[in-house]
Amino acid sequence: MAVIELKDDADFTRQVVSDRTGRLVVVDFYANWCGPCRALEPLFEQLSRNQRYQNAGFFRANTETLTESTSREQVSGLPTIIFYKNGGVLGRVTGLNMADITRMLNTHCPESVFASSQRGRRLGDAPAASDSATSSPSRSSEIDPATPCTVAIHLPDGSRPQRAFTAGDTLRDVLTWLEREHGIGNSANWSLQSTRPLRTYHGQTLNTLLADTELLPRIRLVARPMSDGASRSGAPAGRSTAAGASAGSASASASGASRFGHGSALDQLAQRLGLQNASQAFMAILLALTTLGFLYRALVGY
Repeated sequence: MAVIELKDDADFTRQVVSDRTGRLVVVDFYANWCGPCRALEPLFEQLSRNQRYQNAGFFRANTETLTESTSREQVSGLPTIIFYKNGGVLGRVTGLNMADITRMLNTHCPESVFASSQRGRRLGDAPAASDSATSSPSRSSEIDPATPCTVAIHLPDGSRPQRAFTAGDTLRDVLTWLEREHGIGNSANWSLQSTRPLRTYHGQTLNTLLADTELLPRIRLVARPMSDGASRSGAPAGRSTAAGASAGSASASASGASRFGHGSALDQLAQRLGLQNASQAFMAILLALTTLGFLYRALVGY
């Protein structure tokens, strides 16, 4: 079911405090000026539509409108998610902490009939052979694939698009989204990089589940074109400057390698010194050696 916006304090009392259906009721206390609250909104909406939690009720309460309810529930930080059953409080999570929110949901929300039928057996049945034969060491085995998360991407042009995904999506899904909605050209020519931990994903590693990146619930990645592949694939005008610069740098580095025979070392030095290519790095070395020669002669002559 979709998230229901509570209109006022009376509506809160009627739909939350007076609820005696025995179902789990989850209320997101938020404010329009709160950044983490805005980040949580699409993730909370995804949770409400998850079949696993179809027996629960999801509500949002604007703390600037429902002032009495906010005070009575002792909401001291935003966002605050409070879990109720039969009008009583089961627990709460303060802050944008999707792991704790999902844990509370899994603890207090009985598994739906839908989820049980998907497994193909009832409670008390012997475990299926496929369930007990192996266990995956990856984090995805510990995280519900439907767990919402937000992916924010830093593109070469300086833009930082973001979108809601789930833990069961892959990094390749992220690149496909960038190709479709943000015009990066052929996504096969791009890689994704995380900074903490420092990892680069390309090729087959793009099949990594978001749950296995160790970055949930908010994943920040840098998208980079791989050498000059992006320009050959015909990247659109919006990315042509960045792709062209990357291709030009690769071409210049290749030229330096063929002339001096030490392309990789000179390229690395050029990058460290902030120079454009290996040729400039070679000239910098030559200038430094010439300067040292003059100093040596001056000292000896002295």
